[in-house]
Amino acid sequence: MIDFVEDVVPISELRTKTAQIIARAHQTKQPVLITQRGRSVVVLIDVAEYQRQQRRMALLEQIALGKRDVAAGRVYSQDEIEAELEEWLQQDE
Repeated sequence: MIDFVEDVVPISELRTKTAQIIARAHQTKQPVLITQRGRSVVVLIDVAEYQRQQRRMALLEQIALGKRDVAAGRVYSQDEIEAELEEWLQQDE
């Protein structure tokens, strides 16, 4: 979550203190909001944190799709899945 007091940096400061701002984002794992002419333009985020957020978002999307399938009645019993897997595995033999 962005701290709108500590984590907002004007682009002019980014130009002069790039290494320090990147180091802060990396160390704290907190995103840094970059502004230009007083408006938000981009968020700088540690790459590991970005990847974590992307994985989490993908998981949440899959959960939402699963819930949609359940609501639409697109579900299978464990026995049906096991039979399907057994058939699939036998095709490779």
